Order: sequence, then structure tokens, then C-alpha cells
Amino acid sequence: MIQTLTIEVGPLQANCHIVRDTSRSDCVVIDAGGDSDKIFSAMDNLGIECAAVLLTHGHFDHMGAAYALKERGAKVYIHRDDEYMLSAASPCGFNIGGFNKVSADVLLSGGEELDLAGLKIKVYHTPGHSKGSVTYCIEGGLYCGDLLFKESFGRYDFEGGDFEQLKNSVDAMLSLNGNYIIYSGHGPSTSSDYERARNPMYLYGRI
Repeated sequence: MIQTLTIEVGPLQANCHIVRDTSRSDCVVIDAGGDSDKIFSAMDNLGIECAAVLLTHGHFDHMGAAYALKERGAKVYIHRDDEYMLSAASPCGFNIGGFNKVSADVLLSGGEELDLAGLKIKVYHTPGHSKGSVTYCIEGGLYCGDLLFKESFGRYDFEGGDFEQLKNSVDAMLSLNGNYIIYSGHGPSTSSDYERARNPMYLYGRI
């Protein structure tokens, strides 16, 4: 059985998703945004270790704890177009004090099918919030970072953002067959069916 534990981390209260097969003692962490002690505590309570950190994009509030997890043996995955942010002096234009830079172990292009911690993970390139934004599909869940929120959508005015790309990516994600649980980068989870009916970016041009 797949289990997702979501905790809010970092100064912007980004969602960090700990995803595991409950029959195993390892996991993946999607968007380790900060507060590494909280992430380690959550994993310790479950008796698991992190095999891989999967970043939906390179903004600081989604990768601030990647360094600490890598120090404990996890591999860091990110799309190649956002790799530079992991070592940028001012990621996405913010001057962040105490920012731990980290190097990527695996660069993604989109279209990969990963097998990590017993999980089958499909990678979709979903740019618009940043050039290298991706969505990870694990069984019935979509982990989309700041592409889409409940009844809302991500900003496209940061470096690498683009309105048309964002709209196309939202359209592509919500056009996937089925009703997925959508785990966003901030705020509550939602679902494909709910967002098809209510999300203004998806409805843009349709009404």
C-alpha cells in the first residue's frame, strides 16, 4: 500500500511529501523544503530512511533540506533546467540567509519512469512556474509542486515562469485519464475531478 505523509516545512510553509510503500523501510521525499529535523523526525517515527529526494522545481522553499537528506545517503533528483538553482546565490531572486546549496545526483528531462523505494514513478515535465518544473505520478497521486493549487495555480512571474506554458501544463495534467489525488506544493490536496470543474487556469478559454 502506498502512504503519503505531508508536512509543512520552511519559512513559506511548503508541503513536503514523504511517500512510501508500507511494506518497505525506505521512502522518497518530494520537495524537502526545509526544517530537516521535522522531516527526520517524521521518518524516524515511521522507521524509514530516505532513498531519494525528488524536487518538483528548484525554488528555495522546496529544496532547503535536500542537503541534509543527501548527507544521510539520499540521491537528489531535479529537472536539468532547474539544476542551476540548487547552487544559485539568490534562488528565484530571493536573498536567503543560511541557504544550504546542494548538488544534483540525477538530472531529469521528463518522460522517465523511475523505480525508487519500491515505487513506480512517472515523471512529467510541466513547465510554467519554472522552466524545469515537473510533476511526479505515483499510482493514483500527482505531486505537482507549485504548478497547481486547490482552485488556483502557481505564479509565473519568477525567472523562468511563463503563462502559456503554465496553462498548457495544467491542461496536460488535468487531461490525464482518471481522478488523481493532487498533492500541491502549498495548501491542501485536491483532485483532478475537482479542479476540472473549478480551477480558473483549466477553465480559462473554456467558458
